[in-house]
Amino acid sequence: MSISWTDIRDLPSGEFATISQSAIQAALDEASREASASVFGARYDDAVKYLAAHLLACLRGGSRGMVAGAVVSETVGPISRSFGGSSVMAPSADSLGSTSYGRRFQDIRRQVAGGPVGAWV
Repeated sequence: MSISWTDIRDLPSGEFATISQSAIQAALDEASREASASVFGARYDDAVKYLAAHLLACLRGGSRGMVAGAVVSETVGPISRSFGGSSVMAPSADSLGSTSYGRRFQDIRRQVAGGPVGAWV
């Protein structure tokens, strides 16, 4: 089986329903370069799908895609709050935890590697 852009567009969350085919395909292409078919084996398509969805969610920066950074400033009246941002320009072990898709990718990676993995596979 091969992952198609429609597999990402049609994820149950509906988060990517309005994203262009070319943007989804670009995320799939990047994810396929980051994941190794020889390492993921039968779970390769799953790994690519969730990594691509993670990349798209990070690029969108929406509330479902990103976890807000720590509060770096707060004013009580008339209520103001500032959050530190997180840099998500390239996938890393740290950024994977910022989306449910990245966490799913990490789960799959642990399953095929037999435990925690610090480097990309």
